[in-house]
Parts: sequence; structure tokens; C-alpha cells
Amino acid sequence: MNLPPAVVGVLAEPVVVGEPTQGFPFLTVDDAGAPHCALVSSTEVRVADDGTELHVVLGGRRSRTYLEARGRATLLVVEGTTLHTCKLSLVVGREHDGAFAAALRLDDHAADSLGIPLVPLGFTPPPDIASLERWDRTVAALDAIRLDRSS
Repeated sequence: MNLPPAVVGVLAEPVVVGEPTQGFPFLTVDDAGAPHCALVSSTEVRVADDGTELHVVLGGRRSRTYLEARGRATLLVVEGTTLHTCKLSLVVGREHDGAFAAALRLDDHAADSLGIPLVPLGFTPPPDIASLERWDRTVAALDAIRLDRSS
């Protein structure tokens, strides 16, 4: 199953310092069976070239642990008047230079809308965000999982 074009388009929007950008809730399931939410940006998420996988870097230890333990996650993406719910399965996860990168397969997608414009969860990146979040490491981990999956 390919990721929908609307989701791919939103995830491709770059994070720009000083400009509001969408944060994407990335949900896993904790040890008690409750949702655990991390927030990822488009810097931490890429769609595979063929559109069949989502590659994500998770900075939080708990998100990684829960994803590896249960192999399931949900990504929420707002696009215009639509909430896209992407249910994902872990294909493979790899440690790369201290960052955890995962390849996830889309198992199910729901697009919910009442035609009312939505305001997505978001943030305005500060000038030091690239160093604060170690974007160099994130990009390297995303590149590594993409190369691993394409070979």
C-alpha cells in the first residue's frame, strides 16, 4: 500500500527556522497498553522513493522501545480540512551513529474530514534547532535506512 499523495506532500514540506511548521504525532503503545505519543517533524520523516514505506528517526528511547516491542505505530498528519491517520508496521529498525531509524509499512490509511479547515499541531523552530535536535545525525540515519532498504 502506498502512502497517499496528500500525506506525502505534507511530509515533504521542509522545516524552516522561524516559520511555523507542523508537528506530527507519532503514537506507539506502552507497556500498559496505553498510547505513547512522540512529536516528529518533516526533518525526521521521509517517504521511501517508491512510496511504500515511511522512514522515521526517533529520538526518544521510549518510542523506540515501544515500537520495537510491538512493531506498530500510528502517524497523524493534517492536510487542509483532513486528518490522515496512517497505521504502520515496523519493517526494520537500525541504530545509526546514536540515532534510531525505522522503516515502516503502511497497513491502513483513513482520511477524515467534515470540510472544516483544521489547525495542525505545530511549532516555530528556533535558530538553534538543527544543533539542539542533532539534524546532522537525523539526516545521516535517514540516508542510511533508505540505502539499506533500496539494496
